[in-house]
Order: sequence, then C-alpha cells, then structure tokens
Amino acid sequence: MDKIFVVLNPKSGRGSGGRSVEAIRHTMNAARVPFDLFQTTRPREAIEVAREAKRAGYNIVAAAGGDGTINEVVNGLAQAAAPGEPVGPLAILPVGTGNDFATMVGTPPRLGEAVDAIVRSKTAASISATPRCAPRPASCRATSTTTWGWASKRR
Repeated sequence: MDKIFVVLNPKSGRGSGGRSVEAIRHTMNAARVPFDLFQTTRPREAIEVAREAKRAGYNIVAAAGGDGTINEVVNGLAQAAAPGEPVGPLAILPVGTGNDFATMVGTPPRLGEAVDAIVRSKTAASISATPRCAPRPASCRATSTTTWGWASKRR
C-alpha cells in the first residue's frame, strides 16, 4: 500500500481532532498502513500542506477532521493537479463535529472502520474529483452537501 499523508486539523470536532492523534497513530499502525501525519496550526494551512504532499509524490492524502478540513485538503489537491486532470484520491478520517461530507460519500463513521475501508480498497473512503472551474482555473474549489431538518437542544 502507498504511504498516506494525513492532514489533521486538531481544532476540528470542538477539539476532538487533537484528542484523536494517538488513536489515529494506533489505528493506522495496527492496520499496517504506512503514513505521515501533519497537524495544522492555522486556517487554510491544510490547503498548502495537501498541495505540497501531492507534489512530493504522495498518492493518497487523508483529511482528518470535518467538512472544513476536507474542503481545504480538496483545494490543495486541486491546486497540485494539472489542468483538466482528476484531483486524485482523498481518504477521509472523520474526526469532525458533523462529518456531513464524509457521511454523504459513505465514509464509515468510526476511525477504525474508516482505516479498514482504506486498507480494503487501497484508496477507500475516498473520492476522486475533476476540477471544473473554467474560465478561471486558478479559482478555489469547494465540497458541499445540503441537508435539512429540525435542530433542537437536548435537555
């Protein structure tokens, strides 16, 4: 299996991203998945880091966080892609708050299950997308889901 570059947002999930560092390391090592892990320290850093990871030759980049982290990683991968080429595989480790996008694309909700899915399919819990931003190819890309329902506080 190719080495995976994991971009972790420690602030995702109201801090659960940061609390999941050891669980990510343990789960990836237990599954014998080769990986490097980078923790972001500021907004939009995941864009830069994902772009450079792709340019450095990582075939799979994993977003460990929530929807915002996934969005930034997709943008970085899109910036590294040649015009008209697919962005490439994106693995998702769902450690955000709502994980709406991860749910929409079928990523298993538990960390261990998501890593197992990556191992089973080699790029798993992944998506491939082609940037289509003509006539402004340098513009930002976005991932999006739309859901609706009633929100209420538990008492």
